[in-house]
Amino acid sequence: MTDPLLTAQFTPCGKVKKNRDKHDDSFIFVLVDGIYVPFRVNSPKLNDYVGYDQFVLADEQEQPDEFIGFTVIDTEQGLLGTVAALDTSTANTLVELDDGRLLPLHEDFVESVDDEARILTLTLPFRL
Repeated sequence: MTDPLLTAQFTPCGKVKKNRDKHDDSFIFVLVDGIYVPFRVNSPKLNDYVGYDQFVLADEQEQPDEFIGFTVIDTEQGLLGTVAALDTSTANTLVELDDGRLLPLHEDFVESVDDEARILTLTLPFRL
């Protein structure tokens, strides 16, 4: 039986930072001496690897850059704007709309993604 981590695809997701979310218990991987070493995001041991490249399993993270230029619609509020940029510097990816507003791009809020029409439909738990 093959260990799934030996055949896993890893996606870079920035650098390890000193100030991380203490409540985030998800995993990241740090490439140490040619080996992907798993750490919980809130592990103090990660402080030894500040500045190192960090990775997630490829199937755990969508490629958010593909959303730039998408029209964003909320199921309750209607048209919100167009994705101008994405902020992936924290554990929670943020969508920056063309008017500067920031929205969380969290899987719980994504209702649908229409790649052909370039529409991102969200169901936000708050009003803008």
